[in-house]
Amino acid sequence: MGNICGHSIEKTSRPKSSSYLKYVENPIVHDFRILRPLGQGGFGKVFLVEQRSTKQTYALKCIEKLMLKQKHCQNKAVMERNILRDVESPFIVNLHYSFQTASKLCLVMDYMEGGTLFSLLQKQRKISEDQARYFAAQIVLGLEALHDHDIVHRDIKPENILLDEHGHVKLTDFNVSDKASSNSSSYSGTIEYIPPEVINHDIHNKQVDYWGLGVVLYEMLMGLPPFVALNKKLLVEKILTEEPRFGSSVSEDAKDLILRLLKKDPKERPSQISEIKSHKFFSGLDWDHLLEKSWEVPTNSKDLVRTAYISEISNDEDEVDDPEFDYDDFDYCRTQEVLKGL
Repeated sequence: MGNICGHSIEKTSRPKSSSYLKYVENPIVHDFRILRPLGQGGFGKVFLVEQRSTKQTYALKCIEKLMLKQKHCQNKAVMERNILRDVESPFIVNLHYSFQTASKLCLVMDYMEGGTLFSLLQKQRKISEDQARYFAAQIVLGLEALHDHDIVHRDIKPENILLDEHGHVKLTDFNVSDKASSNSSSYSGTIEYIPPEVINHDIHNKQVDYWGLGVVLYEMLMGLPPFVALNKKLLVEKILTEEPRFGSSVSEDAKDLILRLLKKDPKERPSQISEIKSHKFFSGLDWDHLLEKSWEVPTNSKDLVRTAYISEISNDEDEVDDPEFDYDDFDYCRTQEVLKGL
């Protein structure tokens, strides 16, 4: 299949469980019927697709190799693929297949019908504290899985928090993630959600994710991030110098947790996930039940912003009516037979 930066992009390994009884080895894009575009990021596009052999729907992320090369980000794509492949958690989006063409890297992942937390907040502006607690707890468990694998997400924000049709959470988008042990000092992430140490190009670690969690929890309760401004310069100044302000509807426990997570000095934030899980804000929450997704979601499913299915774009299975997507560029890849009994 070739390689990028010395790393081959190949089929992902999966455990021998009923969830993965069938998969395609080294699939190509013609194994998937593209239903509609879902979004666009810095390095490519994401499509809603249907696997022809199983009729299962997925999200197909296509990353442009040329753009990666121009921005010297090839290793970031490899890192994202490896994280998705290696970190097993109910709160991390699943990678089902990965393959490449001459010009693109392709990741076939879970399609989350409930949309994103960003979409939900756009619709409702803010949510109840019970709902926020449920979502925050799932984000905590997703971060715990990443940190157990020495991974720092580095871009926790509502757009990167996916919801399934029941309101369960999965973290996604690991293109700026890094090893916690790398002691990175690079500037990355989205300005409203990045902490002072990243702004200052200081060496940072997993406490970056705790800051992001604090910002997201604040936004769920207040309807806006804790620091907003008309321009980037003013926003940076607020992040570095100001403290968040709370409305009267926010409980003292929620305020306390957010203030701990948003300490300017990362050494003053929680040092371990266990400190967050034991906070009074999560008092009474059964983490084992949550891990098993046996909790009743305190969210009306009608509130979830679903990405609606649409009819096939073309009656011809070999064509897609999307002039910006170079579909024919994928056709040199070879499809292997479907493997069973894994």
